[in-house]
Amino acid sequence: MKLNFFPNTIRKLLVGLLILPSFYLLFVGLNHWLRPWIHAGEEVIKGQVGIDICSQCRMKLSHPKHIVSIVLQQENRPTQNLHFDDVGCFKHYMERNPQAKYFGMVTDYFTGEWLNLTQAEIISDLQYSTPMNSHTIARKKP
Repeated sequence: MKLNFFPNTIRKLLVGLLILPSFYLLFVGLNHWLRPWIHAGEEVIKGQVGIDICSQCRMKLSHPKHIVSIVLQQENRPTQNLHFDDVGCFKHYMERNPQAKYFGMVTDYFTGEWLNLTQAEIISDLQYSTPMNSHTIARKKP
């Protein structure tokens, strides 16, 4: 004698309730991890606080006034979107990679506005507190 604890309709409902969230989590996870490569080269993807990770120190982006996002263009490699949680991390990364070709955006420390890197002025002063204690900020050129 076969014991059937759940009728077919309830069994199908339970399977559906387990499978649908699994697919949702799979696609959300893939979107998060593949996002830098899907849109690479088209435009700068602005870093998101609490989601993206700094390409230099590997910390999550923690404060919107310190984010730098760039598109790194390399020969014989696909372009990459990189994010930095501190302007100092960006400077350190560029010092280690002086031949890097890139374009990007940075947030203005005072207004929080996104600026093209060519429009930004980088300032180092001990009065500014930053996530990695580089005391380096960006602001719009006067």
